[in-house]
Amino acid sequence: MSLALGRENILLAYRNIKNNTGSKNAGTDKLTITDISKQIPGEVVAKVRYIVSGTKRDYRPKAVRRNVIPKLTQDRSEFLAYTTD
Repeated sequence: MSLALGRENILLAYRNIKNNTGSKNAGTDKLTITDISKQIPGEVVAKVRYIVSGTKRDYRPKAVRRNVIPKLTQDRSEFLAYTTD
């Protein structure tokens, strides 16, 4: 877990998320990547570390089920992932 919560790893994850096209949409906390980018990197790292390991319950991702969806017009399949609760 210490590797995942390393400063460089968190900032790399932030840059990868920022480059995603879906990053323009607000998350469950109603923040967009633009809102997060207004914070200094140290604040972002501290917030991620707190969410993952500093809360009373610790962060546990929800279970996800994954289904294969064949594409009718192409010779490939896509995956649909959704929470199970």
